[in-house]
Amino acid sequence: MPNYLILYVPVIHQGYIELLKNWAPKTEILYIIGEDIIADFPLDKRELRRINPETMMSLVKGLNLFSNVQILNKADITNIQNAHIVMANETISHTLKEKYFDKQNITVEFTTIFLRWDEKTVQSQTPVESDTKISTEDFDRQIMQSAFTEADKSADWFRQVGSVLIKDGQVIATSYNQRQPSPQSAYAEGDPRNYVPLGTNTHLRLTIHSEQAVIAEAAKKGLSTEGADLYASTFPCPDCAAVIAHAGIKRCFYGEGYASLDGAKIFKSHGVEIIMVQPVLETVK
Repeated sequence: MPNYLILYVPVIHQGYIELLKNWAPKTEILYIIGEDIIADFPLDKRELRRINPETMMSLVKGLNLFSNVQILNKADITNIQNAHIVMANETISHTLKEKYFDKQNITVEFTTIFLRWDEKTVQSQTPVESDTKISTEDFDRQIMQSAFTEADKSADWFRQVGSVLIKDGQVIATSYNQRQPSPQSAYAEGDPRNYVPLGTNTHLRLTIHSEQAVIAEAAKKGLSTEGADLYASTFPCPDCAAVIAHAGIKRCFYGEGYASLDGAKIFKSHGVEIIMVQPVLETVK
């Protein structure tokens, strides 16, 4: 039974090279996932560093590791039969397995080497403490949906977060995390977050977090945040928790967990109520 390596390769870095070197002696064909498949993954298409599959195929061939390198498009998938497939452990791979290969009874092995941040790896989360309140109210779910909609506007590859400020039952400001001085600056100049473990040292960044941006937006409009509610798609980091608390916000609603939860201690010390909104509407996900 032949071995096929199927990869989404948006960039070339040492992680990809090590994976390719490891599997080249054991692989008959390297398939690079094609553009019509990538089109089904809008979050991945947003990656500004991404090299198109045809160009990437030429680059990979230049490494002289594989005798056979091809582009895998949707029309080619059904031609794969009686093979053992190796894929990276990421969202695109799992989706292809479930959508195509499971139906064809093809064995898929996932290699665990870290290649890039994607939906699966970025959203590695730790639950907030168990005494957190949970809301299933329609109003809270609708506002949280708005926070996730804001998050989708972010061009930040590392994490996309959206926030909504509510006062007296009305939306007074919305925002999302934004790279500074421009959305593309990290791609042109590099990013300090590349060298920082997820959920740590949140001050080392070139980004204004959505919670800080939404409070700044309210200030620009001359609107008081005293007694307001803040809805964040992801639980705030400690830096944002401090800003939220000192802005007089009394309740913080969130939709998803976060890898660094020191913000919960800050909220509790300032009397800010923490409320998780569940379930997040299907249209959000």
